[in-house]
Amino acid sequence: MPVVPALAAVPARERRKWHISAEILLRSSGAILAAGTGVWISRSADHYERFGTWLSQQGGSPPTA
Repeated sequence: MPVVPALAAVPARERRKWHISAEILLRSSGAILAAGTGVWISRSADHYERFGTWLSQQGGSPPTA
């Protein structure tokens, strides 16, 4: 499978919010085939542990990896 060129950037960051943009390019001409943007929210290291504790208190079971 051929490798498709892609570009990604983090144009802005506000504490835990990472604003991300990316493009997938056509190798032969550099034309943009797809583009997207999004916001990634980073979590603290103990976030999932606290969620698992809360979920077990609700009668559910923590997610498994």
